[in-house]
Amino acid sequence: MFRKLDAEQIVATASRLDRRIEERFPGAGLAQLAREPTQVTREAHALSAWLAAPNKPLRLYSARSRSAGRRWLWVSNGYGRRRRRVYRTDRFKNGPIGRESLRPKYRERSENL
Repeated sequence: MFRKLDAEQIVATASRLDRRIEERFPGAGLAQLAREPTQVTREAHALSAWLAAPNKPLRLYSARSRSAGRRWLWVSNGYGRRRRRVYRTDRFKNGPIGRESLRPKYRERSENL
């Protein structure tokens, strides 16, 4: 069982139907009415072909956005530059990491801050 429609076959069937109606009723206005589905199927076929083509500007934009995001994360996490950690102990005077919990040689340095 086929589950895929072929756009070219649909256009061919609609144009065949258009010709058959025009042959059977040459003077009536049905020929103009029969041309409408043929035109709609051709436009739908062209639109589906256009939509199936890859959107290169969108792909380029998304690739650049992803790389910029990765770069931002890389730099914001401290990679890419040498980071020196400076611990300010005066913020933790009453907390669990106060001056009294430091080693003696570091306690002297922190009192001078």
